Amino acid sequence: MHSTDTHIQLLVRLGESFSSIAKEIKLQHGQDYTCFTPALDKVLTIIGDDETINVKHIAAFLSITSGAATQHIAALEKEEAIVRVANPDDRREVILHLTQKGKEAYERIKTYRLQLLQEIFSGLDDKELTLMVDLITKASQNISNKEIKT
Repeated sequence: MHSTDTHIQLLVRLGESFSSIAKEIKLQHGQDYTCFTPALDKVLTIIGDDETINVKHIAAFLSITSGAATQHIAALEKEEAIVRVANPDDRREVILHLTQKGKEAYERIKTYRLQLLQEIFSGLDDKELTLMVDLITKASQNISNKEIKT
């Protein structure tokens, strides 16, 4: 077997491992961690991570249409988790901000995700965890530096 074949097999195993982890999380935790729905929690998290973001950027980040992103935003507004604010530098642009309720939900989601990561990686020592972080960082940089073709 060539090195390329081995590399491909390892990548397939890695993908299967990630899928297995995701399935196990859903089986063990269901939707217990959500504040709203998984999709709305994702949008809320994106806004919480970058409170200068607009609907267009959320749509691009999630690979959905602006219309779909707008529906998510409207649902979060209805829940009083976010507000739309005109960009003071460009009144045509609307920036999304978390309300107090949204900030509390954002913190709950972040706390849950950290607990979940601690559970998932509890069997790794500091050296192994550092290696994993380094490898994922390198993979992330590969994505940032290249256009991935599907």
